[in-house]
This record gives sequence, structure tokens and C-alpha cells, in this order.
Amino acid sequence: MQDNLQQYSYRQVESLNKAALHKSPSGRLPAVICAALILVTIAAYEPLRHNDFINLDDPRYVTENQHIRTGITFEGIKWTFAAGL
Repeated sequence: MQDNLQQYSYRQVESLNKAALHKSPSGRLPAVICAALILVTIAAYEPLRHNDFINLDDPRYVTENQHIRTGITFEGIKWTFAAGL
């Protein structure tokens, strides 16, 4: 009796899943949306390929900064949160 109930419920769920798949307007819709988003993103950022890197203050604040060059230290973290105050 218990085995029959499990089979019945499994079959019922399986048929509901098949019915839900057939109600879907298009199985390709998610793929089309993803492809469209990828193409829009590429089109939006494509002009940036032709720009040069802007080197305004990187040497002073990044590559020559002793607090950053020493890595993650307690003193460096304290400096980070106290800078500009």
C-alpha cells in the first residue's frame, strides 16, 4: 500500500512537470535573453577598447605608496581608515 502511494505521487509530480514544460512559451527564450544581454554589454563597452589607460595619480597613491607596498598589515589597515580625516 505504501509503495503504491509513493509511485502514485511520483507519477503525479512527473506529469505535472511535463505539463509545465509544455506550457512554456518558448524553450529558447532564456537563451535569447542571455544572448541579447551579452551583445548589448559588448556594444556598450566596445568603444573603450580604443582608449588609453589614464595614469593620473596611480604612482603617488598606489605604486609608490609605502603603506600599500608593504601589504596587508595592522598599521596599513589603521592608515587606510584614518586617511583623509
